[in-house]
This record gives sequence, C-alpha cells and structure tokens, in this order.
Amino acid sequence: MLGVPFYNQSIKQAVAVFGSLFNNIVIKRRDGKLLPVPIAYGPRSKWLEAQKGLQREEEMFEKLLPRFSYELVSMTYDGQRKLNNAQKFTGIHTTGKNIVQAVKAPVPYDLDFSLYLQTKNLNDGWQIIEQIL
Repeated sequence: MLGVPFYNQSIKQAVAVFGSLFNNIVIKRRDGKLLPVPIAYGPRSKWLEAQKGLQREEEMFEKLLPRFSYELVSMTYDGQRKLNNAQKFTGIHTTGKNIVQAVKAPVPYDLDFSLYLQTKNLNDGWQIIEQIL
C-alpha cells in the first residue's frame, strides 16, 4: 500500500445507520404491556445457537423474544454510479496549516444487509412488520 494508511469508518457507520432504522420498534401485548424489540448485530446462526441452550420453561427464554438481528451480507461494486477517474476533490487540511489535500473520485459500492426477526407468536410479528412498512 502506498502512502499513509487511513480509516474513515465508512462501513462501520453504514452498519450502525442500518441498525438504527429499527431500534425504536415497540409492540403492545394484550395485557397492555409495551415491550421494546431489541436489535443486535450478528448472524442469525449465532442467535439460534445461543437459543438452543435455554429451556422453553425458563423465564429468561420469554424475555428474549421478540428480537431483531442483522448482518452485512455483501459488498458489490456498482459501475453505473461510477464517476470520471480524472475528477478530483480538493480541500484544506484540518490542522489549520495551509496544506491542500486532493482526493480522487470515490468508488461506489452497494452494501447488502439481511434483517432477521424472531417472535414467539404471530401477533407480535405482525405488529413489528406493520411498523416497518
């Protein structure tokens, strides 16, 4: 790699923004109790493995559902949104000195996410899906 290494946290921010889209979902049970639906980053298989260790009669099992999980599945290059290679963006460095930085055109990528939902009963799932749609 040539030059100074950098890390802009672009992918990390995109993952956090996707998760924040679903973090204010609340369901209402028949007894009038409002229950927030937690969301966590991680693959569905990890959640299923953790669930296998709990007995259905345990009180903790009831508190775990409903639950969201999501994961970044793929990153694909999008050639249709590509800008001209000769295009450059310039700006003054943030240190306050008179240093001008030039950055070439950004490369467009599509980030594909999978969102998983697990509920104990259908009524909870329908309420969640209505809030998303």
